[in-house]
Amino acid sequence: MLKKRKYFPNAPESMGKKYYVAQHHPKAEDTNPGTENLPFKTISKAASVVDMYDTVIIGAGTYREQVPLVRHGHLYIPESLITFRAAAPDAEVYLKGSDVFEARWQNIGRGVYKAKLPKFLFEQGTYNPYELSGVIDEPGKVRPVKGERLQETLGQIYIDGEALEQLDSLQSVKNTPGSFVVSADGKEVFVHFADGKIPDGKLIELTIRERCFKPEFSEFKGRLFIQTMGMVVEHAANPGAFSLYRPLTIRKNSGTGIIVRKILSVPSNIVCCTLLSSQISYTSKNKANSILISALGISKDGGRTWTLTKDSSYDYFLDEENGMLLRNFRKVVSDVDRDDALGANTYEYLQQISRNEGKTWSEQERVDLGNKAIGFRMLKLQNGKLLWITGENQGEPGFYSAIARAWLGTWRHDLSDIDWKPGGTVKAEPRQSVEGFDEPHACQFPDGRIFVIGRQSSTLPTHDSPGFTSVKLFATSEDNGRTWSKVKPLTYEDGTYVYSPTSFPDTFCSSKNGRAYVIININDKPSHGCDPRIALQIAELDTSTCCVKKDMIAIIDTKHKEHYSKVRFSNWSMIEDRDTKNLLLFMKLDMCTSCPIRYGYDLNCYRYEIELPQC
Repeated sequence: MLKKRKYFPNAPESMGKKYYVAQHHPKAEDTNPGTENLPFKTISKAASVVDMYDTVIIGAGTYREQVPLVRHGHLYIPESLITFRAAAPDAEVYLKGSDVFEARWQNIGRGVYKAKLPKFLFEQGTYNPYELSGVIDEPGKVRPVKGERLQETLGQIYIDGEALEQLDSLQSVKNTPGSFVVSADGKEVFVHFADGKIPDGKLIELTIRERCFKPEFSEFKGRLFIQTMGMVVEHAANPGAFSLYRPLTIRKNSGTGIIVRKILSVPSNIVCCTLLSSQISYTSKNKANSILISALGISKDGGRTWTLTKDSSYDYFLDEENGMLLRNFRKVVSDVDRDDALGANTYEYLQQISRNEGKTWSEQERVDLGNKAIGFRMLKLQNGKLLWITGENQGEPGFYSAIARAWLGTWRHDLSDIDWKPGGTVKAEPRQSVEGFDEPHACQFPDGRIFVIGRQSSTLPTHDSPGFTSVKLFATSEDNGRTWSKVKPLTYEDGTYVYSPTSFPDTFCSSKNGRAYVIININDKPSHGCDPRIALQIAELDTSTCCVKKDMIAIIDTKHKEHYSKVRFSNWSMIEDRDTKNLLLFMKLDMCTSCPIRYGYDLNCYRYEIELPQC
């Protein structure tokens, strides 16, 4: 008889323990051992006993609690992460920072009702979000307050899970269905229900807890490595690094006139890609039909919510002058050579045209951009031409060195297609960037000049060369992209460098105020490589010199103390809002390296509305 060798599975199912939580189980108690037959009643109890490698299996139900996190796993040992997951794919598990709001509503007219906040919120030592500021740059207590302006608080009201809009005055609430305001003394809320009356049979919830998961480590260094699966985690007042907890966060940038509003846009179970640097467009020149379309899908409400489509791999562009909608698709002609990955891919572009807002499309036509081009955002120039900036890798096998090329497009007389002709190229000198001029984006200044900014990769010093520091590079064109100036590093007005890692850059000219801006990661000192990208800024340009105005830099988003130290804010899509003329930017965190919660409730796309100053 042959001797059977010992069984060694190639990966263990779990090295840790399993704990069960089931609030509706007849024997559920927090004094139980947390087994399947004798489960805990709360997630908090399970969180107090779990350790690295352990899993908490949670039965269906709504858990209204603040779960303390006292232990966590290790980033580089995925199986060590503490997991909180639903007991089954069809088990609806909610962890909420809100309670049911059973209020006595008083009608004060014009569809507005008022109610007193729960008394326990005002007991000494109780966390009360209706007294605290919801503006990132103005933390602290803001209620009670004197004056007509009622600053937004961290408190929030939900109707069947949908957040009401918090406004700054009672008059604004009277004029806005689906809104509320916290009274000046902080004791009452005034609500304008959507249909002008108290909703019958709908769930009204009131945020009362600071967090859903709350770290309670004695010394916190951005190491919160847990994962959530199959759960909905929502409605907390002050989420820390994780904005899915709140429908809105506001950042004011003093002195710049720029305000950034951040909301959850697309949950992670809809969009799985971490890079969203696709072209986003309206579908029609009709402003009453402001439908956005991009890799995110289709949005009918200015990008607040999205419906996923099958065409998520396309880039879009609307020529508003003639109402023609374009979409193009980059097709990989040859696969990556894994032994010689850099410079091995070749592509072709296929383009289609729609005359009816994307309902039907023409046959795919090949656009001859060469076999190495990667297309970035299109522009409609003041002379009526289309400008399409592409990047090309012209390096030898095993070496990446990019250039940017302008392509000039002219509509045929019958609008059946676009004839593209090559314009000028933008090249960085070898000493300026080890990878050339990459990921180019362009805008047109009011005086007609075109500005293009590109990603640079710093060069290290050697015996024969001093090297070149980490910056962004730019060039300009005075003849609509046919020729370009020499590439220069981006600087402040005083001539000092704007330090930036090897990362995605962007630029645009606002139709609201006529000013030009760049959107980049700005650091306070030089770096080498792709990091850090721990802050994303928008900065106004002096269009006469193409320098950044140091006193006109505003933060879009930045690292929170609970984020992983190498969090990345990068690779976004953006478009100007037709109605407000503000900039809309859509961005995800880098899933692989940025998020301390490796899987679960923070792997989402966020919508940033960047309110710009008037002219």
